[in-house]
Amino acid sequence: SVNEVYGDNNLKKKREILKGNKNSGFSNNQFIIDFVNDLYSDFNVYDNYLKFFDKSFVSPLSRTGINTYNYVLADSAYIDNKWCYNIIYYPRRTNELTFKGDFWVSDSTYAIKEINLQASKSANINWVKEIYIEQEFEVLNDSVFLIKRDYFMSDFAFDKKEKSRGVYGKRTTLYDNYKFDIPKDKNFYSEEVFDYDEALYNRDDAFWEQNRLEELNKDEK
Repeated sequence: SVNEVYGDNNLKKKREILKGNKNSGFSNNQFIIDFVNDLYSDFNVYDNYLKFFDKSFVSPLSRTGINTYNYVLADSAYIDNKWCYNIIYYPRRTNELTFKGDFWVSDSTYAIKEINLQASKSANINWVKEIYIEQEFEVLNDSVFLIKRDYFMSDFAFDKKEKSRGVYGKRTTLYDNYKFDIPKDKNFYSEEVFDYDEALYNRDDAFWEQNRLEELNKDEK
C-alpha cells in the first residue's frame, strides 16, 4: 500500500491517507489474519521492550540492556559521511525473550544508523519459529535520524513440531519525502478518513511503477 502520513508533535496527532492498496492471495483464516496484523504492529527499537505476538522482548537498546546482552565492538566506518561504530550483541543467557544481531551507531550523536535483530532460537514464542528485523535510518541536519526502511520477517507454524508446515510472512515499509514545519489546522486530524474508494484498490501498473520505492522480487510479483 501507499500512504501519506501527517503528524503534529504538539497536538500529538497522526493521520494516514491511503493512496493505493494491492492485495493478492489473502486468506480469511483468522490465525493468518492475526499473524498478518502482528507483521504490521508498531514498535520503536529505542524502547526498553519490543512486543511481538503478545511477547515482550528486551531491546538491545534498552537502558538496562547491559544486564541482558553482551556487546562487542566489531568495526568502524563512514556511513553517509558519518563515522559510525558497528556493535555486535548477543544474549547473556538462554531461554529468555532476547535477540542477537548488530547495529551501526553514530560516534557523535549515538543515534542508530542501521540495526538488525533476530529472535533467540531458545525463546519460547508459541507457534512463531522465527523473527528477523532490519531497520535503516537517514540523517537530518546532522542530528535527527529518521527511519527510511523497516523490514520484518517471521515464520509461523500451525503446530510446535520443528518441521511443521506454516506461514512465512514478511513486510517491508519504506519512508521518503519527509517534510517539516508545515502546520495543519487541528480539524485536519479529526476529519474522518474514508478508505472505501474502489479506485484505491484497483490502481494500474503505472501507479505502482511510479510509487513503489523498492522493486518486488520474483516471489512477490
